[in-house]
Amino acid sequence: MPDITAMVADVFATYSTNVIMWCFVALVLGGFVKGVVGVGLPMISVPLMSFVVPPYVAAALVVLPVFPANIIQIRAGGPLLTKIKRFWPISAGIAIGTFASAPFLIAANPRVLQFIVACIVALYALQRFRKHQLSIKPRYEMPLGLASGAFAGAIGGITMLVGPLIVIYMAALRLERDVFVGSIAFVYLVTTFSIGLALAKYDQLTPTLITASILACVPAIIGVLTGSWCRKYISQTVFDKLLTVMILAIALSMFARALS
Repeated sequence: MPDITAMVADVFATYSTNVIMWCFVALVLGGFVKGVVGVGLPMISVPLMSFVVPPYVAAALVVLPVFPANIIQIRAGGPLLTKIKRFWPISAGIAIGTFASAPFLIAANPRVLQFIVACIVALYALQRFRKHQLSIKPRYEMPLGLASGAFAGAIGGITMLVGPLIVIYMAALRLERDVFVGSIAFVYLVTTFSIGLALAKYDQLTPTLITASILACVPAIIGVLTGSWCRKYISQTVFDKLLTVMILAIALSMFARALS
């Protein structure tokens, strides 16, 4: 059985106090944004932490915090069974897309795919500023859910950018504030395993990183709980505007990653 105390000590020996404090604040901030609008933990925390640690370390640090973050939010907007019945198509589509596309996308250029996804997300964010926004009618939810999930899974298998495409689909459903937060938490929860598996496949999840990721759950949960509390005092109109800004920020972040 591993010595937990020794593993924690190894984390603090590997990273300086300044680095740990910076990552703590980045995780609290990312968790807070996710608590308010339902998305943003990796998108906010990973770029901020990348200033002080390598990008793959920053990505590894959020692997475990996303689980409790989504578990906390999955209760919002109604029973879990309702979410499973409604959103299984996009979850299944993601799994199918990731599995089926791997042999064909192995030679793809991740930066090109990131740029394409960034363009899609940016165009969607900009159209949300129009009076008549894109929306998905109930009768199209199942086929579009499967198609969107498959496309997100295919792209995510190379770039790990499953999240932004999920946000587009879920936002286009025009869900009520809490229903959106709880539903996207469910979809994120059942698709996050692929990120951990991908990092493990390339031996990026060392014992030290796993321990650090466990510790990272604390600031992330603090941020999510605080943001969730604040969301109760935000109107649907303000929530929609914040979500639009968040989607645009996601697109800009992806452009930066693709062009860096």
